[in-house]
Amino acid sequence: RHTIFLFVLCFTGVLSVSTSTGYGPKQLRAFNGSCLHIPCHFKGKSRNVVAKWFKNQTTTDNLIFNSHNETEIKVPVKLVGDLTQENCSTVFYNLTTKDSDTYYLTLENEKKAFNITIKESPKRPVITILGEQHENSLVTLTCCHHTPCPQAPPTLMWDVSQAPPTLTWALPPGPSQLIANSNGSFTTIIQLHNLILTHLHHRQPIKCLAQYPVTGGIKTSKIKLQLNVTCKLYAPKNTQASVSLSGGLWSSQTVSLTCSSTAHPPVQNFSWFKVSTQGAIHVHDGHLYSFNITSSGHFYCVEYNRLGNQSSSVIGKLDTMFTFNKPLLLINATCPIVFMSILFYFHVFFFSFAILTLVSLYTCHPIICFFS
Repeated sequence: RHTIFLFVLCFTGVLSVSTSTGYGPKQLRAFNGSCLHIPCHFKGKSRNVVAKWFKNQTTTDNLIFNSHNETEIKVPVKLVGDLTQENCSTVFYNLTTKDSDTYYLTLENEKKAFNITIKESPKRPVITILGEQHENSLVTLTCCHHTPCPQAPPTLMWDVSQAPPTLTWALPPGPSQLIANSNGSFTTIIQLHNLILTHLHHRQPIKCLAQYPVTGGIKTSKIKLQLNVTCKLYAPKNTQASVSLSGGLWSSQTVSLTCSSTAHPPVQNFSWFKVSTQGAIHVHDGHLYSFNITSSGHFYCVEYNRLGNQSSSVIGKLDTMFTFNKPLLLINATCPIVFMSILFYFHVFFFSFAILTLVSLYTCHPIICFFS
Protein backbone atom coordinates (compact mmCIF):
# COMPACT_ATOMS: atom_id res chain seq x y z
CA ARG A 1 0.00 0.00 0.00
CA HIS A 2 2.83 2.38 0.85
CA THR A 3 4.72 1.57 -2.34
CA ILE A 4 1.74 2.16 -4.68
CA PHE A 5 1.08 5.56 -3.13
CA LEU A 6 4.75 6.44 -3.47
CA PHE A 7 5.07 5.51 -7.13
CA VAL A 8 2.06 7.59 -8.18
CA LEU A 9 3.82 10.65 -6.76
CA CYS A 10 7.16 9.71 -8.30
CA PHE A 11 5.92 9.31 -11.83
CA THR A 12 3.21 11.92 -12.21
CA GLY A 13 4.28 14.06 -15.17
CA VAL A 14 7.47 12.09 -15.77
CA LEU A 15 6.51 9.22 -18.06
CA SER A 16 3.93 8.77 -20.77
CA VAL A 17 3.19 5.11 -21.42
CA SER A 18 2.37 3.94 -24.95
CA THR A 19 -0.88 2.08 -25.61
CA SER A 20 -1.30 -0.35 -28.49
CA THR A 21 2.27 -1.06 -29.56
CA GLY A 22 3.66 -1.98 -26.14
CA TYR A 23 7.03 -0.48 -27.02
CA GLY A 24 7.32 1.36 -23.70
CA PRO A 25 7.36 5.08 -22.89
CA LYS A 26 7.18 7.55 -25.74
CA GLN A 27 8.80 10.34 -23.70
CA LEU A 28 12.07 9.51 -21.96
CA ARG A 29 14.43 11.65 -19.90
CA ALA A 30 17.99 11.17 -18.71
CA PHE A 31 20.86 13.49 -17.84
CA ASN A 32 24.39 14.26 -18.92
CA GLY A 33 26.79 11.36 -18.28
CA SER A 34 24.09 8.80 -17.43
CA CYS A 35 22.73 5.81 -19.27
CA LEU A 36 19.10 5.31 -20.28
CA HIS A 37 17.10 2.10 -20.08
CA ILE A 38 14.28 1.91 -22.63
CA PRO A 39 11.75 -0.81 -21.72
CA CYS A 40 10.30 -2.43 -24.81
CA HIS A 41 8.09 -5.46 -25.65
CA PHE A 42 6.32 -6.58 -28.80
CA LYS A 43 4.03 -9.31 -30.10
CA GLY A 44 3.33 -11.10 -33.35
CA LYS A 45 6.80 -10.98 -34.90
CA SER A 46 8.92 -13.82 -36.27
CA ARG A 47 11.60 -15.41 -34.12
CA ASN A 48 14.24 -14.02 -36.48
CA VAL A 49 13.09 -10.43 -36.07
CA VAL A 50 15.80 -7.78 -36.34
CA ALA A 51 15.81 -4.65 -34.18
CA LYS A 52 17.24 -1.46 -35.63
CA TRP A 53 17.66 1.94 -33.98
CA PHE A 54 17.83 5.20 -35.91
CA LYS A 55 18.52 8.76 -34.80
CA ASN A 56 16.35 11.59 -36.14
CA GLN A 57 15.08 9.68 -39.19
CA THR A 58 14.97 6.13 -40.55
CA THR A 59 17.58 6.38 -43.25
CA THR A 60 20.70 4.28 -43.74
CA ASP A 61 22.94 7.19 -42.77
CA ASN A 62 21.07 7.58 -39.48
CA LEU A 63 21.27 3.92 -38.45
CA ILE A 64 22.99 3.63 -35.05
CA PHE A 65 22.24 0.01 -34.06
CA ASN A 66 21.48 -3.26 -35.84
CA SER A 67 20.88 -6.38 -33.73
CA HIS A 68 21.70 -8.57 -36.74
CA ASN A 69 25.05 -6.90 -37.46
CA GLU A 70 26.63 -5.31 -34.38
CA THR A 71 29.49 -3.93 -36.48
CA GLU A 72 27.05 -1.23 -37.54
CA ILE A 73 26.76 0.10 -33.97
CA LYS A 74 27.77 3.79 -34.10
CA VAL A 75 26.92 4.86 -30.54
CA PRO A 76 27.09 3.05 -27.17
CA VAL A 77 23.84 1.09 -27.46
CA LYS A 78 23.14 -2.39 -26.09
CA LEU A 79 20.13 -4.62 -26.59
CA VAL A 80 19.48 -6.02 -23.11
CA GLY A 81 16.19 -7.74 -24.00
CA ASP A 82 15.84 -11.13 -25.67
CA LEU A 83 14.14 -10.75 -29.04
CA THR A 84 13.16 -14.42 -29.02
CA GLN A 85 11.16 -13.64 -25.85
CA GLU A 86 9.54 -10.57 -27.52
CA ASN A 87 11.66 -8.25 -25.42
CA CYS A 88 13.36 -5.37 -27.23
CA SER A 89 14.55 -3.41 -24.16
CA THR A 90 17.63 -1.32 -24.94
CA VAL A 91 20.20 0.71 -22.99
CA PHE A 92 21.88 3.87 -24.32
CA TYR A 93 25.18 4.66 -22.56
CA ASN A 94 27.34 7.78 -21.98
CA LEU A 95 24.63 10.21 -22.99
CA THR A 96 25.25 13.94 -23.41
CA THR A 97 22.95 16.88 -23.97
CA LYS A 98 23.79 16.64 -27.70
CA ASP A 99 22.04 13.26 -27.81
CA SER A 100 18.61 14.82 -27.23
CA ASP A 101 16.58 13.84 -30.28
CA THR A 102 13.86 11.60 -31.65
CA TYR A 103 14.91 7.96 -31.98
CA TYR A 104 13.16 5.26 -34.00
CA LEU A 105 13.03 1.53 -33.35
CA THR A 106 12.05 -0.68 -36.25
CA LEU A 107 10.95 -4.31 -35.97
CA GLU A 108 10.33 -5.75 -39.43
CA ASN A 109 7.76 -3.40 -41.01
CA GLU A 110 6.76 -1.59 -37.82
CA LYS A 111 8.30 1.65 -36.53
CA LYS A 112 8.07 3.34 -33.15
CA ALA A 113 9.30 6.82 -32.18
CA PHE A 114 10.88 7.74 -28.82
CA ASN A 115 11.51 11.35 -27.80
CA ILE A 116 14.64 11.33 -25.65
CA THR A 117 15.66 14.44 -23.72
CA ILE A 118 19.05 14.67 -22.01
CA LYS A 119 19.29 17.33 -19.29
CA GLU A 120 22.44 18.62 -17.66
CA SER A 121 21.48 17.37 -14.16
CA PRO A 122 19.05 14.83 -12.69
CA LYS A 123 15.71 15.87 -11.26
CA ARG A 124 15.28 16.26 -7.54
CA PRO A 125 14.06 13.30 -5.46
CA VAL A 126 10.55 13.27 -3.98
CA ILE A 127 9.83 12.92 -0.24
CA THR A 128 6.43 11.65 0.91
CA ILE A 129 5.08 11.26 4.44
CA LEU A 130 2.66 8.47 5.32
CA GLY A 131 0.75 9.25 8.51
CA GLU A 132 -0.56 12.32 10.30
CA GLN A 133 2.05 14.83 11.44
CA HIS A 134 0.80 15.05 15.01
CA GLU A 135 2.82 14.99 18.21
CA ASN A 136 3.49 11.40 19.40
CA SER A 137 2.28 9.96 16.06
CA LEU A 138 4.10 7.31 14.00
CA VAL A 139 4.96 8.29 10.43
CA THR A 140 6.98 6.77 7.60
CA LEU A 141 9.11 9.03 5.40
CA THR A 142 9.91 7.79 1.91
CA CYS A 143 12.34 9.30 -0.56
CA CYS A 144 12.13 8.13 -4.15
CA HIS A 145 13.84 9.00 -7.39
CA HIS A 146 12.99 8.00 -10.94
CA THR A 147 15.90 5.87 -12.15
CA PRO A 148 16.48 6.20 -15.90
CA CYS A 149 19.06 3.40 -15.91
CA PRO A 150 18.89 0.45 -13.46
CA GLN A 151 22.33 -0.60 -14.65
CA ALA A 152 23.70 2.46 -12.75
CA PRO A 153 21.12 3.33 -10.08
CA PRO A 154 21.55 6.21 -7.62
CA THR A 155 22.39 5.82 -3.96
CA LEU A 156 19.80 7.55 -1.76
CA MET A 157 20.57 8.72 1.77
CA TRP A 158 18.99 10.84 4.49
CA ASP A 159 20.70 13.98 5.76
CA VAL A 160 19.64 15.49 9.11
CA SER A 161 22.83 17.46 9.74
CA GLN A 162 20.93 20.77 9.97
CA ALA A 163 18.72 19.50 12.79
CA PRO A 164 19.81 19.54 16.47
CA PRO A 165 22.15 16.60 17.24
CA THR A 166 19.99 15.60 20.21
CA LEU A 167 16.95 14.98 17.99
CA THR A 168 16.16 11.28 17.41
CA TRP A 169 15.52 10.17 13.81
CA ALA A 170 16.27 6.41 13.86
CA LEU A 171 17.77 6.55 10.38
CA PRO A 172 17.77 3.20 8.53
CA PRO A 173 21.17 1.51 8.31
CA GLY A 174 20.33 -0.34 5.10
CA PRO A 175 20.94 0.81 1.51
CA SER A 176 18.39 2.22 -0.89
CA GLN A 177 16.26 -0.20 -2.95
CA LEU A 178 15.74 -0.47 -6.69
CA ILE A 179 12.12 -1.21 -7.61
CA ALA A 180 10.85 -2.37 -11.01
CA ASN A 181 7.54 -0.76 -12.00
CA SER A 182 4.72 -2.32 -13.96
CA ASN A 183 5.43 -0.15 -17.03
CA GLY A 184 9.04 -1.35 -17.26
CA SER A 185 10.62 1.71 -15.69
CA PHE A 186 12.55 1.76 -12.40
CA THR A 187 12.51 3.70 -9.15
CA THR A 188 15.05 3.88 -6.33
CA ILE A 189 13.63 4.38 -2.82
CA ILE A 190 14.75 4.70 0.79
CA GLN A 191 12.41 4.76 3.78
CA LEU A 192 12.48 5.91 7.37
CA HIS A 193 9.95 3.71 9.19
CA ASN A 194 7.99 4.40 12.38
CA LEU A 195 9.40 7.80 13.25
CA ILE A 196 7.78 9.01 16.48
CA LEU A 197 7.13 12.72 16.06
CA THR A 198 7.62 15.07 18.99
CA HIS A 199 7.33 18.83 19.34
CA LEU A 200 11.10 18.95 18.79
CA HIS A 201 10.65 17.73 15.18
CA HIS A 202 8.44 20.71 14.34
CA ARG A 203 10.01 22.87 11.60
CA GLN A 204 13.14 20.71 11.55
CA PRO A 205 14.64 20.03 8.10
CA ILE A 206 15.41 16.61 6.67
CA LYS A 207 17.13 16.15 3.33
CA CYS A 208 17.24 13.30 0.85
CA LEU A 209 20.31 13.04 -1.37
CA ALA A 210 20.51 11.05 -4.60
CA GLN A 211 24.04 10.33 -5.81
CA TYR A 212 24.28 9.07 -9.40
CA PRO A 213 27.36 7.40 -10.90
CA VAL A 214 27.99 9.09 -14.25
CA THR A 215 30.76 9.21 -16.79
CA GLY A 216 33.68 10.83 -15.00
CA GLY A 217 32.31 10.94 -11.48
CA ILE A 218 29.17 11.46 -9.36
CA LYS A 219 26.19 13.77 -9.76
CA THR A 220 24.12 14.69 -6.73
CA SER A 221 20.51 15.75 -6.56
CA LYS A 222 18.75 16.64 -3.30
CA ILE A 223 15.53 17.84 -1.77
CA LYS A 224 14.79 19.33 1.65
CA LEU A 225 11.56 18.87 3.57
CA GLN A 226 10.56 20.76 6.71
CA LEU A 227 8.35 18.81 9.09
CA ASN A 228 5.16 20.54 10.19
CA VAL A 229 4.20 18.80 13.42
CA THR A 230 0.88 19.75 15.00
CA CYS A 231 1.76 19.93 18.69
CA LYS A 232 -0.35 20.06 21.80
CA LEU A 233 -0.35 23.52 23.34
CA TYR A 234 0.91 23.74 26.91
CA ALA A 235 2.43 26.15 29.39
CA PRO A 236 6.13 25.87 30.31
CA LYS A 237 7.04 22.62 32.04
CA ASN A 238 10.22 20.95 33.31
CA THR A 239 11.57 24.41 34.14
CA GLN A 240 15.13 24.20 35.47
CA ALA A 241 17.77 26.65 36.65
CA SER A 242 21.40 25.61 36.16
CA VAL A 243 24.58 27.31 37.36
CA SER A 244 28.13 27.62 36.02
CA LEU A 245 31.25 29.43 37.24
CA SER A 246 34.04 31.22 35.37
CA GLY A 247 36.97 33.46 36.24
CA GLY A 248 40.18 33.36 38.26
CA LEU A 249 40.44 34.15 41.96
CA TRP A 250 37.37 33.86 44.10
CA SER A 251 36.68 37.58 44.29
CA SER A 252 36.66 37.95 40.47
CA GLN A 253 34.67 34.85 39.60
CA THR A 254 31.42 35.20 37.63
CA VAL A 255 28.33 33.10 38.26
CA SER A 256 26.04 32.40 35.28
CA LEU A 257 22.51 31.15 35.87
CA THR A 258 20.58 29.64 32.94
CA CYS A 259 16.84 29.01 32.79
CA SER A 260 15.36 26.33 30.50
CA SER A 261 12.12 24.42 29.95
CA THR A 262 9.86 22.91 27.31
CA ALA A 263 6.83 24.84 26.13
CA HIS A 264 4.46 25.19 23.18
CA PRO A 265 4.13 27.86 22.05
CA PRO A 266 7.75 28.73 22.90
CA VAL A 267 8.64 30.71 26.03
CA GLN A 268 8.30 34.45 25.50
CA ASN A 269 9.70 35.85 28.76
CA PHE A 270 12.18 34.83 31.47
CA SER A 271 12.45 36.43 34.91
CA TRP A 272 14.96 35.90 37.73
CA PHE A 273 14.17 36.43 41.42
CA LYS A 274 16.30 36.56 44.55
CA VAL A 275 14.87 35.18 47.76
CA SER A 276 15.02 37.53 50.74
CA THR A 277 13.41 37.85 54.16
CA GLN A 278 11.06 40.43 52.64
CA GLY A 279 10.03 38.03 49.84
CA ALA A 280 11.08 37.50 46.23
CA ILE A 281 12.97 40.40 44.61
CA HIS A 282 12.97 40.69 40.82
CA VAL A 283 16.61 41.03 39.71
CA HIS A 284 16.79 40.25 35.96
CA ASP A 285 14.88 39.45 32.73
CA GLY A 286 16.25 36.95 30.22
CA HIS A 287 17.14 33.26 30.18
CA LEU A 288 20.77 34.01 31.25
CA TYR A 289 21.68 35.94 34.43
CA SER A 290 25.34 36.62 35.31
CA PHE A 291 26.85 38.36 38.35
CA ASN A 292 29.91 38.39 40.62
CA ILE A 293 30.07 35.56 43.13
CA THR A 294 30.22 38.02 46.01
CA SER A 295 26.56 38.85 45.25
CA SER A 296 25.47 35.65 46.86
CA GLY A 297 21.99 34.44 47.72
CA HIS A 298 19.16 32.11 46.75
CA PHE A 299 17.73 32.47 43.21
CA TYR A 300 15.04 30.97 40.97
CA CYS A 301 13.63 31.70 37.51
CA VAL A 302 10.13 31.86 36.04
CA GLU A 303 9.29 31.18 32.37
CA TYR A 304 6.17 32.50 30.64
CA ASN A 305 4.20 31.86 27.47
CA ARG A 306 0.63 32.85 26.60
CA LEU A 307 -0.76 29.74 28.30
CA GLY A 308 0.90 30.18 31.69
CA ASN A 309 4.16 30.07 33.58
CA GLN A 310 6.28 27.80 35.76
CA SER A 311 9.00 28.44 38.34
CA SER A 312 12.23 26.51 38.76
CA SER A 313 13.51 25.15 42.04
CA VAL A 314 15.54 27.55 44.18
CA ILE A 315 19.30 27.43 43.72
CA GLY A 316 21.07 27.47 47.11
CA LYS A 317 23.57 29.92 48.60
CA LEU A 318 26.15 30.27 45.85
CA ASP A 319 29.21 31.24 47.87
CA THR A 320 28.97 27.93 49.74
CA MET A 321 28.55 25.99 46.49
CA PHE A 322 32.00 27.07 45.27
CA THR A 323 34.11 27.24 48.44
CA PHE A 324 36.80 25.09 46.81
CA ASN A 325 37.94 28.24 44.98
CA LYS A 326 37.82 30.56 48.01
CA PRO A 327 41.22 31.24 49.65
CA LEU A 328 41.30 30.42 53.34
CA LEU A 329 44.11 31.08 55.84
CA LEU A 330 44.01 27.44 56.74
CA ILE A 331 47.20 25.41 56.96
CA ASN A 332 46.98 21.99 55.38
CA ALA A 333 49.67 19.37 54.76
CA THR A 334 51.54 21.50 52.20
CA CYS A 335 51.67 24.72 54.20
CA PRO A 336 54.48 23.77 56.66
CA ILE A 337 56.91 23.88 53.74
CA VAL A 338 55.98 27.51 53.17
CA PHE A 339 56.37 28.50 56.79
CA MET A 340 59.66 26.63 57.22
CA SER A 341 61.01 28.62 54.29
CA ILE A 342 59.80 31.81 55.94
CA LEU A 343 61.54 30.92 59.20
CA PHE A 344 64.76 30.29 57.30
CA TYR A 345 64.61 33.69 55.66
CA PHE A 346 63.80 35.29 59.01
CA HIS A 347 66.84 33.64 60.61
CA VAL A 348 69.26 34.76 57.91
CA PHE A 349 67.81 38.03 56.65
CA PHE A 350 65.87 40.97 57.97
CA PHE A 351 62.39 40.75 59.38
CA SER A 352 60.96 42.97 56.63
CA PHE A 353 62.30 40.69 53.91
CA ALA A 354 60.67 37.69 55.59
CA ILE A 355 57.33 39.48 55.61
CA LEU A 356 57.81 40.31 51.90
CA THR A 357 58.52 36.65 51.18
CA LEU A 358 55.33 35.62 52.98
CA VAL A 359 53.28 38.05 50.91
CA SER A 360 54.96 36.90 47.69
CA LEU A 361 54.35 33.25 48.44
CA TYR A 362 50.72 33.92 49.23
CA THR A 363 50.00 36.03 46.17
CA CYS A 364 52.02 34.02 43.64
CA HIS A 365 51.19 30.54 44.91
CA PRO A 366 47.79 30.83 46.61
CA ILE A 367 46.83 27.31 45.68
CA ILE A 368 49.23 25.95 48.30
CA CYS A 369 47.03 27.15 51.09
CA PHE A 370 43.68 26.76 49.44
CA PHE A 371 41.09 24.58 51.11
CA SER A 372 40.94 21.22 49.28
